[in-house]
Amino acid sequence: MNRRNSSDEEKQFIALSGELLGQRRRELGLSAGQVAALCNLSQDQIYRMERGQRPFTAAVHLYRLAQVLEKPMEFFFVKTDEATHPWRNRRNRLGLGTNTKRKRVGNS
Repeated sequence: MNRRNSSDEEKQFIALSGELLGQRRRELGLSAGQVAALCNLSQDQIYRMERGQRPFTAAVHLYRLAQVLEKPMEFFFVKTDEATHPWRNRRNRLGLGTNTKRKRVGNS
């Protein structure tokens, strides 16, 4: 199964992944710049992913592998304890900690 072009199903996956990224980012009160800094990406990359214009490359590979291996994508993920997750310290250094809601300045 060697496909160079994205199938319609993959395009839907990319679009849905981007929507979920944007939705969760906003739920947490994070800016695209904050998410970009945490992930070592540019703010523009985050915006393009949210609009489905840039695929999550690793996610697309996992999606394809899951199809070929006839397993759900969850097969590739190991559950981690949030308290020991390696990115937790990075979030703390950026001042995000565990409570990521940003306080709004100005009109309330």
